[in-house]
Amino acid sequence: MSVALRRRSHVERKALALLRGGTIGLSSGERSPAAAQLRAFADLRRLAEHNGLVVRPVDSPWVGADELRLLAWLAEAQRVAGHRSAPDDPALLIAIARCAGLLEGLRLRLTPLTLYGARLRALDIVSDIFAKRENPVGSTQAVERCPGKPDTCSYISCPE
Repeated sequence: MSVALRRRSHVERKALALLRGGTIGLSSGERSPAAAQLRAFADLRRLAEHNGLVVRPVDSPWVGADELRLLAWLAEAQRVAGHRSAPDDPALLIAIARCAGLLEGLRLRLTPLTLYGARLRALDIVSDIFAKRENPVGSTQAVERCPGKPDTCSYISCPE
């Protein structure tokens, strides 16, 4: 799954440029990233790739699912109650938190839509999978997360 880069917000495009190893064009009120900040994003990219996530080249016109996941993690880390869907690797988690702070320092705050867009795409994929299976209740019902057990799904409600 990929989406067109041009359809992402300007803040997301700038965060992706840094993540991919590129530079960003500055608008009023934004600061230029320092060499140490660029190294922090290079470390994040390296750790993400080490964990099996695909980060596309700087000049790619597409944004992949893994990059959307990384953007969502960065957006979560910019929130007070961040890292609700954090990666398992502690080094990757630290790199995400550091880069989220660096984005804030550059006055690049990712919007809540960054969070919800990745989650909705994940739910669309899960819904498509379940829609293809035989469902005794009907294949058009939405998949809901079980609040008691976040790793399980049910068709209608929590099984507890």
